[in-house]
Amino acid sequence: WDTTPTDVQSATYLGHIMNRGIVGRIKTSAGGTQWVYMVGNGYESTSNKAALLVFDIATGAMTPIPVGPTWTVASGDAGRNGMGGITVVYDNERNIKLVYGGDRQGNLWRFDFSTGTPAGAKGFDNASTPLFTAASGAVRRPITAAPRLVPHPLGGMLIVFGTGKLYDTTDSLDTSSQGIYAIWDKPQYTTGTITSAQVKPLTVSTAADATRTIDTAVDWYSFMGWSAQLTGGERIISDPTADTGSLTVTSYAPSAALDPCNGGGVSYVYRFDFATGVVTGMQVTGVVGAVVPLTIAPTTTTRTTTNGVNISSGISSAASGSGTASRPPTSSAQCRLYSTSIQGRPNVIAVNCPNFAPMRVWRQQVR
Repeated sequence: WDTTPTDVQSATYLGHIMNRGIVGRIKTSAGGTQWVYMVGNGYESTSNKAALLVFDIATGAMTPIPVGPTWTVASGDAGRNGMGGITVVYDNERNIKLVYGGDRQGNLWRFDFSTGTPAGAKGFDNASTPLFTAASGAVRRPITAAPRLVPHPLGGMLIVFGTGKLYDTTDSLDTSSQGIYAIWDKPQYTTGTITSAQVKPLTVSTAADATRTIDTAVDWYSFMGWSAQLTGGERIISDPTADTGSLTVTSYAPSAALDPCNGGGVSYVYRFDFATGVVTGMQVTGVVGAVVPLTIAPTTTTRTTTNGVNISSGISSAASGSGTASRPPTSSAQCRLYSTSIQGRPNVIAVNCPNFAPMRVWRQQVR
């Protein structure tokens, strides 16, 4: 089967798909299961509205889950919307339980599939409201890439994502500020959409060798997340990736000449060390997309008693009530990040492996 905007079921919400979708199994309201394909509806649909599209794998039948306000002509181009990349969380039976995604208007959404296909999103207040809206003043920041979820040491999940797009003809000339965000999906939080006042702005320090450092020390009893500002046209348009003890986000900035016909530019590779709470950004030649990490295990490891802060690994060590935890073993491993540049060339980036530790994974045996 296939479907296009000329089909009745797709005429309203199917736009230009921005990211890859996800194939998985969901529970049905009748108590069974169903295999589906999920994807954000993309930009420029007839409705100009963000929606999560759920397709029945067997038949191709589409169920849209629209979110956000209805677009009107009076809203103009600035009001157009559409959903970008998505990521999912599975239950212990490998059914898709939660879906997270962002839209062109900077809204971060969560959908709950634990009891069947929902009619709308599930905000902190259980209404169809966004978890957070990324903006600079009154200017919304589009979320193109899929967010990435990692365990938060105090419970729940930390949703890491970036903003920016490279879709409209003027985007290569756009130098407006964007950001990298980490929002806490806290189970006990039921107040509603997280506001910008609840997200701590962090300072990005740049050394003489162009290396950037972001210290993500956050009082998690006062804030529900943090943000780091990107300037000079730098933006996040590829999905973050997670590997041993860290998460990697790659950015893109257009060439200095701002030539719309030039596909080049520069990238920063940001490595989030969950054990120390520090983000390090390394400038690389050319433009890289989402990376695939490869780790060569170390021959020896040592342990330090120094405490990490705030986002210490919930996998390798348990956090105390103060939000700190002992660091896992430091590493002498060799790490390489592999990606493809915007010009189609392969990139191999050598990095240090922060706090290499084995991931503890188990599966309950049912007898």
